[in-house]
Amino acid sequence: MYARIAAAALLCMTALPASSANRGSTVMEDYAAALNARGQILQLDTGDMFGERIGLFTGSVEFLQTDVDLPGNSALEVGIKRRLVAGAQGRQGLGMFGVWDLALPRVHGTFSTQGGWKNYVVAEPLNRCSKFTPPPTEIVTVKAQTPTGPGTFTEYFNSDEFWHGTQLYLPETGDEDLLAQSNEWPVPSTGHAYPMRTKSGNVIRCVAMDDGAGEGFEVTTPAGITYTLNHMASLGSGPPLIKKGYSRGNFGSVTEFEFVLFRQEFHILPTSARDRFGNSVTYTWDPANPRQLLRIAANDGRTVDLEWTAGSPSTLPSEVSAVRAGGRTWTYGTVVGGYKVTFPDQSYWQTTGFNVGTMGAGAVPAERGFCRNPGVVTYGHSGSIRHPSGAVAKYRFEPTLHGRSWARYGCNMPDSTGSGFLDSIEYTPARYYTWSLVSRTVTGPGIDQPFTWAYSYGPANGCYADGSKELCQANSPATKWVDVKDAEGVTTRHTFGNRFNVDEGYLLSSVQPGRATTLSYQLDASGSYPALAGRPAYQRASGIIAAKQIPLLQKVIEQDGVRYIWKVNTFDSMARPVSITEASQPVQ
Repeated sequence: MYARIAAAALLCMTALPASSANRGSTVMEDYAAALNARGQILQLDTGDMFGERIGLFTGSVEFLQTDVDLPGNSALEVGIKRRLVAGAQGRQGLGMFGVWDLALPRVHGTFSTQGGWKNYVVAEPLNRCSKFTPPPTEIVTVKAQTPTGPGTFTEYFNSDEFWHGTQLYLPETGDEDLLAQSNEWPVPSTGHAYPMRTKSGNVIRCVAMDDGAGEGFEVTTPAGITYTLNHMASLGSGPPLIKKGYSRGNFGSVTEFEFVLFRQEFHILPTSARDRFGNSVTYTWDPANPRQLLRIAANDGRTVDLEWTAGSPSTLPSEVSAVRAGGRTWTYGTVVGGYKVTFPDQSYWQTTGFNVGTMGAGAVPAERGFCRNPGVVTYGHSGSIRHPSGAVAKYRFEPTLHGRSWARYGCNMPDSTGSGFLDSIEYTPARYYTWSLVSRTVTGPGIDQPFTWAYSYGPANGCYADGSKELCQANSPATKWVDVKDAEGVTTRHTFGNRFNVDEGYLLSSVQPGRATTLSYQLDASGSYPALAGRPAYQRASGIIAAKQIPLLQKVIEQDGVRYIWKVNTFDSMARPVSITEASQPVQ
């Protein structure tokens, strides 16, 4: 049996419970989370009623729901939005609303608990903005019994194993990787330095944290809204990362053990927002409880106040219990059967399921004799949401194999004080499993027959550009498809590019009876704009695709015997179209 002992630096730590529901992930199993961190570049199909956003490329689902929205004299939002990512490990973000989190602008990332949010620059580890780098390597030691007595074993966790990059989240655009600024891109003429940016054009400068501990971020969007993000909070330890140690037969009869690195998701949150006309919003946080947002207030008089449960470090953290705005009250809490949000008129949202624990969905390496196959989760899971109208949507997910073509092959066998270490790590697997939506069904008052949508996924079409097995050939598919059968029985086939570092995740066509849409992209920089939006600090999961500029070049729709063409003739220096041709012609 395993004796699981985790250590930080040279200090032994408490062993983890043995149940699979909270055992954490191996490096290979954690690959799906690393990939999902980049999944926001994919095409989204948004459903308005339940706030769902469906990424068809891998069947990922995220929900964004608005409880409170106070209009005012500016476009700056004052209200409460909640976010839920289906299939995520453990509680969402800061866990402010049970399985939901508050959808606020933030910069966030997963780091080791023992090291915290630090960069690789030893002399300036808290300069998270001006010295933006991956975090340093973490060291874990384990004491285990050997034939000659107790022994100490050391293992190193590289940053690209436990850290999935650092992202900027904005409710309107989702997550984007932070990129180091290059001199090729314009910045605001404010006199400040902007060392960072994102692919969609947000520019970022460095500011002091509200507690004085290092740097935060000031983000200016293309719409001219500036968010000061300089308040840090964390929910606590998240799913740990596991590497398997020596087994019996190595060094005699060494006790089997695992190296465990505890991890934590850190969030740097807003203290203010302002637009270019002088309007502003202030966010007030509880200094004694950094997770607890107390008030959102605009300079035009709009205010939202939040109340919190007491919580308990040994059981559950504090959560929002009520929101007050405009003389009305919204209440929140866990009830039998799920999580409930009750509006002032007593209508309510209720959520059940969606939390699949901390077990990774696994990955399928190519060189199974060398890179260890961690297996596949064999069960699916479901979640449901009740709308205030009484309608109920049920979502079903299954672990589904996806793939990429022309991936770089690399299988690293970590070495811990000799040979015989069990775990192996594939850098960019050509095939991987994620939780994928397979059906959604809506029932409720006035719905005689359930509305059902079904999602089916074609071959993974994964292959490698190098290595000794599963090599790509000249005729290897460089696409993958997803079929969506809607509630009326009409099936639409969506075809995506899946070529690594070229067009992976980009929609190429959507075809249904009577209508076909084809899209093409400018895959290589035209010369009028830089090829990359910035320099990525994390490339393990998806290479440079998160930074590569791939603007839409042409869109063609064929319907009712007519072909409609939209085409870009020239792009400007920021990859935006400046000359467009629109035409139509009969289909020959």
